[in-house]
Amino acid sequence: SASNGNTSLTLEHATDTGIQFFSATQTQLRFGDAGDTGAGAIIYTHADNILRLSAASAHRFTIGGTEVARINSSGGLAIGTTSTTNKLDVLATDGEAANTYVARFRNQEATDGQSFGININAGSTASDIALNISDHDNSNNLFKVQGDGTTTISGAYTLPTSDGSSGQALITDGSGTL
Repeated sequence: SASNGNTSLTLEHATDTGIQFFSATQTQLRFGDAGDTGAGAIIYTHADNILRLSAASAHRFTIGGTEVARINSSGGLAIGTTSTTNKLDVLATDGEAANTYVARFRNQEATDGQSFGININAGSTASDIALNISDHDNSNNLFKVQGDGTTTISGAYTLPTSDGSSGQALITDGSGTL
């Protein structure tokens, strides 16, 4: 038996164990204490077939006692870190993702003209940054696209934001402008 001295209810069977809740409208399992009776809940509503996990501050996902992901009260998802101010923050610490990618997006649609990758809608002016790629410690900018379309490669070359005339070629002015 896996219960301890603080266990009030243990369900045990040699093969399978389960608890079933049936209701025509809503089923709930609520968690709390004397100070906060609504600290968390698992709620299923029949009308819209939605299962909600509710917590007072954050949802924390653990594996083997180690937190691996968190959804904070602002809706930010942190994976590999415990806090974020971004909507999505993925962190792989040194050695954790050696010789592999931190994220992978796959669209395996085989129909020509119907397979799309990543769409980023961000920025409208030169002071906005729609896409920024830096090295591992964020000390060198490798590729940046600003909201007005200005594109910088390795912090050294800035691509023009408009098309040139027929027959023109990109050349450097020696100071980082193409």
